Amino acid sequence: MRILPIEPIIDATTANRFLLGIIFNQATKAERAWQAPKIIMERLGTNNLKEIVFMNPEVVEEAVGQYPAVPPFHTQYDRVFLKSCELIITKYHGDARTIWTPSCGVYDLIEKLTEFAGIGKHKAIVGIFLLMVELGVTVYDDGSKLDIAKECPSLSALYGPFDIPLLTPKPTVKKKKLVHKSTHIWQ
Repeated sequence: MRILPIEPIIDATTANRFLLGIIFNQATKAERAWQAPKIIMERLGTNNLKEIVFMNPEVVEEAVGQYPAVPPFHTQYDRVFLKSCELIITKYHGDARTIWTPSCGVYDLIEKLTEFAGIGKHKAIVGIFLLMVELGVTVYDDGSKLDIAKECPSLSALYGPFDIPLLTPKPTVKKKKLVHKSTHIWQ
């Protein structure tokens, strides 16, 4: 179901852009927020996060705030952008897909996403919802609430009612019974 202009996640670059898009998704149209990371990276001349974090912060600030400015609060977002790029590199090996792969539960994903400056619980839930409905990522039902109608009524209305549950039941691992064979030697 492709409603928002979120590019499919096919590699680390598109995964990183998705994650950064969650951050930029504030006080701006969704179309602009999800394109913001791509636009900034084009202005910087690279998709490579390692190159970006070693750039002069003023260069990044200029790319974020260049007219037309991508986010409305661009003076804050340049620092958030750089901190997020650094966290993706240091904790997630430069690939945001490792945040949601292998599949995990809602609670774990919220914990991981809210580590990023600019992502609170609300944005994390919106991001998880979009990972599932737009990008087909499996998220396990761990008993946590994922109520998109409560968190973001406009997003819920955009996607309409759901006929199928979004969360996947967590697979159960069958424990093997260990059979201990004792050998007795009778003489």
